[in-house]
Amino acid sequence: MWYGATKVGILEIDVDHNNVDLLLLHYFSSPENEGYLEQIVQGLIRHFDHEIHVIESLGGQFPQKHRDEHQRLSNLLQNALDEVGQGKRSGHSLAEEIRSILLLHIIDFDIELANCIQS
Repeated sequence: MWYGATKVGILEIDVDHNNVDLLLLHYFSSPENEGYLEQIVQGLIRHFDHEIHVIESLGGQFPQKHRDEHQRLSNLLQNALDEVGQGKRSGHSLAEEIRSILLLHIIDFDIELANCIQS
């Protein structure tokens, strides 16, 4: 989908993004598996913490603005997942939103992560 065009240049983070891409591809290939969507959302929330850990383990300073964005996205994703569970929205619409959110997040925030460890 979008992974190849949005590499960050930090292997662990790029692998995480690729895994999310694969999970979404799998979901879209069999959208009747709504329970799988919860695993995707929880995996993304874990990824946000992992991203911070990777940068800090490489000696970098993880920007507070980026941390705040992770928290905002975690809340947004969890609320959207709750709406799916309550029948207020479809899982397919959430998966589409996840795809868009992540692409924008990578472009707006993650691309700059390599600069955090080069100083």
